[in-house]
Amino acid sequence: MATDTTRTRLSAVAVKTETVEGQDAFAGTPALTDFIGAEATWSLPQQTVEDPTLTGSFDPNAPIPTGIRPQITIRMPLRGSGSATVAPEWGRLMRACRFEEVQQATSVGAPTAATAGTATTATLATPFAATAQAYRGMPTVLTGNPTGPQLTTMLDYTAGRVATFPMTFSPVLSTATLAQIPANWLYRVTDDETQFRPVTIYVYRGGQRWRLVGCKGSMSLEMVAGNPGFITFTMRGQLLGAYETVALPTGWNTISRPQAPIWANGLSRLDRVVARCARYTYNANVTMYDPENPEAPEGYDAPEITAANSSVTIDPFSSTTNSASRFGKFRVGTSMPFAGLMGSTVGNRIAVTNPSLRISAYDDANRGEMGVDNLTLVPDVPGQGMFLSVF
Repeated sequence: MATDTTRTRLSAVAVKTETVEGQDAFAGTPALTDFIGAEATWSLPQQTVEDPTLTGSFDPNAPIPTGIRPQITIRMPLRGSGSATVAPEWGRLMRACRFEEVQQATSVGAPTAATAGTATTATLATPFAATAQAYRGMPTVLTGNPTGPQLTTMLDYTAGRVATFPMTFSPVLSTATLAQIPANWLYRVTDDETQFRPVTIYVYRGGQRWRLVGCKGSMSLEMVAGNPGFITFTMRGQLLGAYETVALPTGWNTISRPQAPIWANGLSRLDRVVARCARYTYNANVTMYDPENPEAPEGYDAPEITAANSSVTIDPFSSTTNSASRFGKFRVGTSMPFAGLMGSTVGNRIAVTNPSLRISAYDDANRGEMGVDNLTLVPDVPGQGMFLSVF
């Protein structure tokens, strides 16, 4: 048996937020807490320029190699850390993909009674803050009325403490409704570039190492009914080293992680109606550009986020009532929310919230010989399209 071949099973990935963009955050040695439970694939495309020199042949000169622009794809289960006070492993990558990280370190409400309510809103009281959107996208636990505990998310929150939910309650919410926001980590789309946090990525595989710095990118997530969710990051950065002979660090595979929750006995609401779907996906579709710099090692600086065009796809079963309602809103461009929840263990529950979506494509399909509405939706409130929380 050959002894110099690469064993892909002997692989590990480490990720750490950089203090200074483009500088190796590991300084060569990741700590055990820097390793994440993920798989990674990469490409190292060499940019080239044609050499126009005449050759005296029908064959041209070989192209001139220029800078390498590496790309790495990291895929991992959508799970929490197992503790509401510890951020999920994938959180450090979210911050490099146009998302802001917000920690709600303690729960809000004891729970606390609402002062008023409707079928979709509750007016909350102190200790809930009188700050608009302070809790938008965060999970909420309702008891009393409904009997509960009912886990949901918050679509909107006003300075008057009016919280809007992605469900229609009957009987309507009232002063008998008790609300609490559990401790959670929230990741929300932001246009504030000061919140972007590039990362250093090390990949080990079979006795070799690859190093990338100044990495930013885009993310996508997928939730499948009765299955765990997955989150995927497509990252670009500057190549610091490739195919280096470095042994896999010891102990990286001793880290204990909770089992990923499955999307069952949870929440799936599109336009406040139960969405009996097989799959939900969100794609951030972040665009980046490599600023040219003749003094940089490859002739360009670390990539910069320049645009985004996020989208959602979902495939609920069609029905005589829901399909007609969806199509009517598709025709006139009416907005609708989506909310999804999975998991039951504190520190390993996931909430996905899209407060305002507009259907951009409506296609007919079938699943198991039953009609399906294949929908593509786009956020219609810039900078507020996606909220992902762990609690």
